[in-house]
Amino acid sequence: MRRLLARLRRLYADYRALRWALWALGAVASVGGTIVGALAANAWRRMGPVLTDSPEYASDAKASPPLASIHWSLPHVDLGPFVPLLIALAVVLAVRVLLRWPMARPDNPWERDPRRLFTDADRRWIKELTGNRCEHRWMFGLFRCRRRGAYMDGHGQMDHHYPHTKGGATVRTNLVWLCDRHNNRKSDKVPTRLETWMLYRARLKYLPARWRAYARIDATTDETEEDDDDGQERHEPQARGTARGRTIRRRDGGGVGRRPVPARDRAPERPPQEP
Repeated sequence: MRRLLARLRRLYADYRALRWALWALGAVASVGGTIVGALAANAWRRMGPVLTDSPEYASDAKASPPLASIHWSLPHVDLGPFVPLLIALAVVLAVRVLLRWPMARPDNPWERDPRRLFTDADRRWIKELTGNRCEHRWMFGLFRCRRRGAYMDGHGQMDHHYPHTKGGATVRTNLVWLCDRHNNRKSDKVPTRLETWMLYRARLKYLPARWRAYARIDATTDETEEDDDDGQERHEPQARGTARGRTIRRRDGGGVGRRPVPARDRAPERPPQEP
């Protein structure tokens, strides 16, 4: 049933997009036809003096009255009123393109990230960075969802900004914190470049300075990371320091290495146990 409803929603979205496209094409065709007709009438009107009979070339042949007077019967069309309409149409088409321009597919070494879910540490991290408030933006990024605090504690959801099913990496640079309503509305749709840019500009204002590198959405990973036998979860290699003793495979096949473990992240040494 859910799949059927999802398909119906997608079909309705496609229908709306097709309707808008047909409306825009019809508007362009009607305005273009009017302009072409007006230009043709104006050109024919200017040809009037040329078509007038000259005495030196007079003959007994008579021109057809309708053809001889056609340049007098065509009205003059002023193109001035159409200029604002054309500008408004161009603005509408530009906004439509911005609202429909999707992000490019990230260049990752796999079709889907082997690790799909974020960790509890990621949840605590994103809640702290966002002030436990939904990151959804609307009205061209001017306003932000007002759900926060206790509501987000029970209904807040982590999600990939670029969908995991479409090739987005499970990294913190691709993590967003949304309320259940806006996350369900987002679903697995590929975000537009305008939405991504609005989120980036908004994050520059509320992210702490030391986490400002995470403001820009990046669904790619430069390295293929594999977990060690100790089952440690992996994180992205770009933004935050070092991983915890994790095996790294470079995408260009240039060898395998192990990142150093910072002193603050090392586990305390246990005293030897007596036999």
